[in-house]
Parts: sequence; structure tokens; C-alpha cells
Amino acid sequence: MIALAIVLYIIFMGLATYGSILYASFMTRETGQFDIHSTIAGFMHVGLSVLAFFCWFSFAWGMGLFVLIAGFVLGVGLMVAGELVLFIFIFDRKEKWIENYQESSDEEISLQVEVE
Repeated sequence: MIALAIVLYIIFMGLATYGSILYASFMTRETGQFDIHSTIAGFMHVGLSVLAFFCWFSFAWGMGLFVLIAGFVLGVGLMVAGELVLFIFIFDRKEKWIENYQESSDEEISLQVEVE
């Protein structure tokens, strides 16, 4: 039972990182505003991680102090690792996403000029 809970805990933390990366990627390519969307993605990741902490605490409350603290340490480690992966990934892809935004906005402007 506890092994399944730990696996689900790790999967949820991984999905929090993946969802934050998807948000930052999509919104930066759509709006071209990197700073605000990378900050929102970071807060989104922290919020989902805190949700996972609360779920872990509600599950492990009656199992013993060691399980509770071990899950907390695991969660903090996964949250920090997820934030590092998130910001390394989005800062690595920043130029590509902004370039895609500029190309798409240039195409829209050229289409508007052709129509008129």
C-alpha cells in the first residue's frame, strides 16, 4: 500500500513539472511574453507540489512519524528538482519560442496586408 502511494506521489510531482513546462511553452509561443509566463509556471509547479504535500500528509498521518517525515523530505527533494528542471528547460528553449512567436506574428501581419 505504501509503495503504491510513493509511486503515485512521484508520478504526481513529475506531472506537475511536465504541466508547468507545457504551460510555459504554449503561452510563450502564443504571446511572446517569457518573463510573466515562466513566473506563472514556477508558481503553478509550487502550487501543485503543495497539493501533493497535503495529499501525502492526509495519507501518512496515521502511519507513523517516519513515513510522514520521509514523504515530506522526498516531496521537497522532488519539488526542488522539478523547479530546477523547469527553469533549465524553459530558459534553454526561450529563444526558440520567442522566435516562433515573432514568425507567426509576422505571418499574420503579411496576411492582413495582402487582404487589404
